[in-house]
Amino acid sequence: MADRIHYRKLPGHRRGFFRSSSAWLGPDYLLAVNSIRFREEYKRYYFRDIQAIIVAGRPRFHLSTRAALLGFLWLIAFSISYRSPQGPALVGAVGITLVGIWLYISTACSCTFRIYTAASGDLLPSVYRTWVARQFLRAIEPQISAAQVTLEWQSVDFESVHIGPRETMVPSAASQSPPVESGPSFEPRGRSNSFNVLLTALFADALWHWFSLLHAVPWTSTISNVLAVFEITLAIVLLVQYRRKKVSSAQQKLAIATLVGTGLIFYGTMIGVAGLASFRAAAVKGPVDMQPAVRVAEEINIGVTLALGLVGLAILFLDRKTSQEPPSIIP
Repeated sequence: MADRIHYRKLPGHRRGFFRSSSAWLGPDYLLAVNSIRFREEYKRYYFRDIQAIIVAGRPRFHLSTRAALLGFLWLIAFSISYRSPQGPALVGAVGITLVGIWLYISTACSCTFRIYTAASGDLLPSVYRTWVARQFLRAIEPQISAAQVTLEWQSVDFESVHIGPRETMVPSAASQSPPVESGPSFEPRGRSNSFNVLLTALFADALWHWFSLLHAVPWTSTISNVLAVFEITLAIVLLVQYRRKKVSSAQQKLAIATLVGTGLIFYGTMIGVAGLASFRAAAVKGPVDMQPAVRVAEEINIGVTLALGLVGLAILFLDRKTSQEPPSIIP
């Protein structure tokens, strides 16, 4: 029986709710593993075939399972913080700090990691933070150098070297026309006003719920439901526009987060308040005051909606910035 191949885990591991990605170091190749729950896909990149590795800085708003667990624990801490007079303010400050750290890392410390060979130019999903990319390169550079010792890179004119798969050109009448030089093409960003309207709706929703907590306003639930339906409609419009390549992937992810967040807030608060009311009614054998629980649900709604709006502002700012400048290359 042949000896089993021993793999070494490389830096970087993307853990999602339905997908996960990792990379492993083999004897003379790099093994990329992409998992979709009960299915796994494997791809090998032999060190002798790797032509280039390009790390480009760009925002990556990824919510991992660990981040989701941290957010869930924060919601629990926030719900029980009312036992102390300073509890809500302290836990709220911790939550704002965590969201700020996540925004900073997602915008300033994120990247894309691509491996180019003669047959492919693939994105490696497991490496999406810049410090992980540096650790990854330090781990595989000696292996690539050892496999390509015969290459004299100092004498190569890199501008004349073709990297990645070559496109197959089909002869046609258009091929007789002189070539037209064009700049690099980038992902379309900021072409739709729906994203701006969604951000306005998110901030208006947070402001409305905050105002309704301070003042007794008629038709509070009706206006809240109208805002929620409006946000869901705009999120669906953004998903359609993403399919038509009119908005960026970051805007599409915010639309998905808005759909998920709105659904969880609506059904989660309704089920949670009803369950808590039943539990307290059974415990005290009489009517209970559910106003504190409703207030906590409203404050959670404000926090989630405001966080989505702040993330949207960061996406809007970065999309406008990167639409004018090419992505920076990190050596």
